[in-house]
Amino acid sequence: MGDSLHRYLAMKIHPLVDGSKWTNLVVVGRHSRGVHDNGTVISSKEKTDKPFNWMRPTAKRIGEDLHIQCFPGADHVEHYAALLATYLRFTRGKEAAQKVFFEPVGNDQTISTLEKGTNLLLMPKADVVVTGLVHRLGDLTGSSSFGGDRDEEFAWVIKRFGKSGKTVAFLGCRFSFWGSIAGDLVRVVAKHTGAKQVLYFGKLGTTRPSLQPNRYLASGHSSWVPRTGLVQWKNILGPTINPVTESGIPLILGRHETLPSVLFETHEWLTKAIDHGHDFVDPEVGQMALAAVETGLEFGYLHIISDNVARKYSEDLSNERLKEVLHGRDRLYKTVNQLLGTHLNNL
Repeated sequence: MGDSLHRYLAMKIHPLVDGSKWTNLVVVGRHSRGVHDNGTVISSKEKTDKPFNWMRPTAKRIGEDLHIQCFPGADHVEHYAALLATYLRFTRGKEAAQKVFFEPVGNDQTISTLEKGTNLLLMPKADVVVTGLVHRLGDLTGSSSFGGDRDEEFAWVIKRFGKSGKTVAFLGCRFSFWGSIAGDLVRVVAKHTGAKQVLYFGKLGTTRPSLQPNRYLASGHSSWVPRTGLVQWKNILGPTINPVTESGIPLILGRHETLPSVLFETHEWLTKAIDHGHDFVDPEVGQMALAAVETGLEFGYLHIISDNVARKYSEDLSNERLKEVLHGRDRLYKTVNQLLGTHLNNL
């Protein structure tokens, strides 16, 4: 991310990190929005002008330490601890960065929180679940609004597609289902909704220097996942997207790597990723694919390439609200609506 790193970090850090005194920062897997939980402070940096992915980790003072409370997920907790340590190294030096710790998340903690600590199980049965940037799929969801209270973690729109009238749930999430959380989300969806297919529309980075951010879409059928290795699946979007790669639509098919944190995208990592032929990187795709393979679900992803980790461009993760970024993405949103619409109407 280069020179943009400090700006990116500053957007993510809870205000009490700079605005209060503490001995240690401890990142914990705990979903708390302050309801019936005195002392929890919601971040003033939450971007509540968007419908999803705006709930950020909260903070709570425990003795002389400041606990940063993330939605439970092994990758999420480790990622946020890395964010804090890197930010403090920028702003206060190495000694302050060494005062950041994180508590490992238990094996079943994420699924338990999704099932018991959110409204996810209230979602109706569906044949297909589409998740990610679902609020950008207005051509598919139509005039339907994502219901529920804004304090609820999930909201959805239910539509029917195809001659068979398959039920499709467009599932939006207000917190960040970062990394391994995404895999457990798929496992809960498989268990409770009866869905046979999960589609993920999001954003990722590329290792190909020539690909300018916010000009291309990405998809594929494999991902290298830490502690697991290569995960492969049949890309259920293949029959729709494979033919259009030759028709001028800016869609790149490639190999993906799943990485728990953007802060692990070092020069050393990049060299290895390129050597292994990995074209794309993000924290979720491989985790979701692995869960889909384990539970017998069909899976496909269609993402916007929003960052280039091999070459510095003016558009990156630190300035996603620039006019040029928004304009580029608007064009890609239209293409995604068309491609997903074709797929869903052929169910």
